[in-house]
Amino acid sequence: MISGEMSMKFIIIYICVFCSLIFSKEFILSEKESSKSIVVFNSDKIEKNFRSIEKIENIDNLKSSFYYHIKDGYDIEVELKYDSVTSVDINDIIINNESSLLSNTLEVFSSEKVTLSDIKIFRGIPIREISVSPFEYSSLDGLVHIYNNVTLEINEFSSVSQIQYQNVKLSKAFEPLFEDLIINYERSSRSEDYQTPSILYICGGSSISHPFVQELLDWRHKTGYIVNAVSTSEIGSNTNQVKSYIQNAYDNWENPPEIVALIGDTGGSYEIGYYTEGWSGYNGAGDFPYCQLDGSDLLPEVFIGRISVNSSSDISNVINKTIAYEKASYINQTGTDWYERAALCGDPSSSGNSTMITNEYVENILDVYGFEEINTNLGNGNYDNWMENQLENGNLYMNYRGYYGASGFGSSEINGANNGYQNPFVSFITCGTGDFNYTSLSEEFFRAGTVSNPKGAVAAVGTATTGTHTLFNNIMSMGIFDGIFPKKLGTAGAAVANGRLSLLYTYPSDPSNKVSIFSHWLNLIGDPGLMLWTDTPSTINASFNQSLSWGTNFIDVEVTDESGAPVSGALVTLLKGDDEIFKSSYSNEYGIAAFDLEYNLPGVVFVTITKQDCIPIEGFFDITQPNNNVNLSIENISVVDVSDGVANGNGDGMLNPGEIAYLSLPLYNYGNSVENNIQAVLTSGSDNVNIIYGVSQYQSIEPNQIGFQNNNFVIELNPEALNNTDLNFRLSISNGSDVWESNVPFDLYGGMIELAQTQSINNFEINPGEQVSLSISLKNVGSIPVDNVELSLLPSGYLIDIQQEYTSFGTISPGSVVESSIPVDFYINGNTINGSALTLNAIVTNSSGYYQDLSIPLQVGQVSVTDPLGPDEYGYYIYDSGDLGYNLAPIYDWMEIDQDFGGDGINLDLYDSGDGNNISNSSAIVDLPFPFTFYGIEYNSITVNTNGWIAFGESSLESFRNYPVPGAGGPSPMLACFWDDLKTTGNAEIYKYIGENFVVIQWSEMRTYNNNSVETFQVILYDNTNLTPTGDNEILIQYKEFNNTSSGNLSGWGNTHGGYSTIGIENHLSTVGLQYTFNNVYPTAAMPLDDNKAIFITTRNPVETLLGDANQDNEINVLDVVVIVNHIINLELMDPMSIFISDIDGNGQVNILDVIQIINVILEL
Repeated sequence: MISGEMSMKFIIIYICVFCSLIFSKEFILSEKESSKSIVVFNSDKIEKNFRSIEKIENIDNLKSSFYYHIKDGYDIEVELKYDSVTSVDINDIIINNESSLLSNTLEVFSSEKVTLSDIKIFRGIPIREISVSPFEYSSLDGLVHIYNNVTLEINEFSSVSQIQYQNVKLSKAFEPLFEDLIINYERSSRSEDYQTPSILYICGGSSISHPFVQELLDWRHKTGYIVNAVSTSEIGSNTNQVKSYIQNAYDNWENPPEIVALIGDTGGSYEIGYYTEGWSGYNGAGDFPYCQLDGSDLLPEVFIGRISVNSSSDISNVINKTIAYEKASYINQTGTDWYERAALCGDPSSSGNSTMITNEYVENILDVYGFEEINTNLGNGNYDNWMENQLENGNLYMNYRGYYGASGFGSSEINGANNGYQNPFVSFITCGTGDFNYTSLSEEFFRAGTVSNPKGAVAAVGTATTGTHTLFNNIMSMGIFDGIFPKKLGTAGAAVANGRLSLLYTYPSDPSNKVSIFSHWLNLIGDPGLMLWTDTPSTINASFNQSLSWGTNFIDVEVTDESGAPVSGALVTLLKGDDEIFKSSYSNEYGIAAFDLEYNLPGVVFVTITKQDCIPIEGFFDITQPNNNVNLSIENISVVDVSDGVANGNGDGMLNPGEIAYLSLPLYNYGNSVENNIQAVLTSGSDNVNIIYGVSQYQSIEPNQIGFQNNNFVIELNPEALNNTDLNFRLSISNGSDVWESNVPFDLYGGMIELAQTQSINNFEINPGEQVSLSISLKNVGSIPVDNVELSLLPSGYLIDIQQEYTSFGTISPGSVVESSIPVDFYINGNTINGSALTLNAIVTNSSGYYQDLSIPLQVGQVSVTDPLGPDEYGYYIYDSGDLGYNLAPIYDWMEIDQDFGGDGINLDLYDSGDGNNISNSSAIVDLPFPFTFYGIEYNSITVNTNGWIAFGESSLESFRNYPVPGAGGPSPMLACFWDDLKTTGNAEIYKYIGENFVVIQWSEMRTYNNNSVETFQVILYDNTNLTPTGDNEILIQYKEFNNTSSGNLSGWGNTHGGYSTIGIENHLSTVGLQYTFNNVYPTAAMPLDDNKAIFITTRNPVETLLGDANQDNEINVLDVVVIVNHIINLELMDPMSIFISDIDGNGQVNILDVIQIINVILEL
């Protein structure tokens, strides 16, 4: 326990017991005082899991863990609670006979049930790892005590202890990785919290002075990076010296490097040191330790890659390929077809069929993201010639999974392929392809060709040593492509980091140091800042002034596509001299990137525009000093806000909402001649400004002198304008022949009201079906007081019935917080799902015209196991058999279609030996009798696989190892009914049954490969799109026999994946999904599954069940009494939903007392 001053913030977490590889992406947070999400685990039938396991070979599998963000000024303490205890004799837990393993087993069972790691840092984000072992061994009686339905209570408390870490700004490059790994990470809405993109090049020997290196540095800077480069001649070349420099940069620079590129091999004239790991005995070479800058954990602080070169010609060649690739410089020469091609090769002869399945996953991802030609060689032989031909033909991506020696493919094949500037990003993750101790295959790919005759790859990924394992290589390979496409990470370095972190996602406890070892061995050969193409390059256009007169203080850059439509999200960077101007901005929805300019000298300003999958634009404009040049004298502008019959202000010299004010806009003559007949016109692009008088003449202005207007500009400000509103003033100046323009940078000083806090008066929590009186506190974060503040509630959806909508606050001064004079009242609909985040819409006004929209978030109820899971981003919920308070809770009602048990199904005749063996007939295409809509897309067929999943449409995947959804590893789109490594031994069969308006797929008496447990389950697809608000069909999954025992074994080098089963859904892009369970971990709302249970998947919102409505006809009357009495006397038993509804007093029994209460309800009606 951690002690400290307590605050009232508690987080409830339910923990699954006997789960390995715990971390997955389904964690959902829930807090009593906020709307944050929360992590949860559940457990059920622990003893069954223990007794069904043939042997326990990896004790780490008994632990579960996750990462939690520790916020500034807080720390956490965790307390484990449980419902009951199951005791198992230690001798009944069958283990290997090794005494050391037995000793380790007893040690784990005797260890603390909950532990908090020391603070770890993930690039400026402090986190703790919470590990749970809900077991205890008693040496007195030889029993292992298993704590069932464990609850973790996490208390965030105020702490005066200072966390020792480098508090760097947030990095947008790392943010997708934060969100995947840290359960309570939240993005900031403040741009000032984020750093400018930054890259560091460590240049071996004299490479820093090489002209191609300088060209690369210049290109990176023009695309918006702060670029730093240093030579090893200055800092030293061994690992300690290089890491010390990187460490100092990370610790002390205002914008620490996010990406670090090493230019040089591990020997020779450009030598840069490398690390070897000491866990495996292979002494594998790698650069990963350069990423570990805040502790020795596996969470990187930078993305790393090595531009491995041995000669000046190497440098010229590889950087020429890099820049030409990013700029699409030779697209007219290469054509565009190769941008739509990929080559995927899987050689199963040594490493098994999973090498092919990994490539099937990559093929699925590439197909979903629009690749037009995906060439595969999956077990077809002649691999070396096939890959050479594919390389020559030109492919954007090449992926190989096989074994040591790359199936005979090597230097001669790479150099024999004349692919020119069609240089792919290559992933060859197999034994020895990324070792620095010799010229590895990755380096051969990267260095192939010359400037005049380019060949090979633009970058390559491989692994060091001959001791790798297909289990981990597959995950990293899939993780790289998951990073490139669904996560859209952009750079090669970030994609490879995602490959490493995919191991951590799957095996967070780092069993037997496997994650550490394989993270160390995975090496990127190439520039980690390389921007990867994911589609055929599009052409964009830019429009901006080519010449600005000295004194002009703005420029607008307009970005459009080939049809002239605006392009948003394009990064526009301006660069002048030695960062005299260095600014970047993204184009808005109108395609405009607007810049305010400050500079000291005339000169050229380079304009570079980049956007994912668009050909970069390189241009420039000139800042000139013409003889005739007049512009605004910004330092002398002023506001005159008097009250004189025309102007109507408060005299403070500032622009305030509702004022009518004069603007004094002096001009300065930057030219060499006297300027006469000057006229200026003031305009504004803001709806908050009314120009009353916007034209003025000026007296003659001598060179280098200020001229003043003959009459004042008069403007009126909207009383609804908020603090710091952009007034968007522009001044156009003319002498009759020349025109100059300027921004007029006036600030608006107004009020700005934001929500400070809310408090439910009658209850600590807001729950469904309750009347709520809510006290609201508002804060003024603006510059001036706001008087007579009133708040009015607006319609806020059908779940909120507003009753008392008005309240007042009086005057709210800047920085002050004021509570409402009376609470507002509203009713929360009983159909609201616990844990729902609703929004109460409101407006804030006053008698002076102040008007502001306000959104008030409401957290309704606490999620419990009796609530549906979801919704996901699309709108899907998963209801289970325990959600009896909702009318959509499924009732288990098995529909037998197995012919062995009298069913009428059709045997699909599928076969699977498990562990990826004999899988050529493990899938079948089933045509549907009706269109089935899933995540908004209509399908006419499904692919059924032996391993417990369905893909909508036709899929070539045969994925047998399960992973979290959404994510890498399985088909997309996917319905994971019971995704596990299953085999069709014994009586196992898979059936289909086509009904009039439904389809049933049944996996009957399947066996798990890991522990040979029996699993029988079925899915029913319904033809009922008219019932759902999104027009999607609905799905029922039923479990007749549910054991879920695949715990795996990751000790030594004979590894079995484990992961129990995955149950859930995923969309076609692998970006949105809803996970019910993975690795025996359940979200709070997910009831742990068992025999005779069901789940229902739909986008329908729930309807609250009516207590007492035993026949479920939405009325309470004498018919309900009859149904209940018949149940009590065993004449006709009710189903579980009816029993739940009829138990009026909630004591778990239906008896005469419930009948009496229902009769009272009827009489009252």
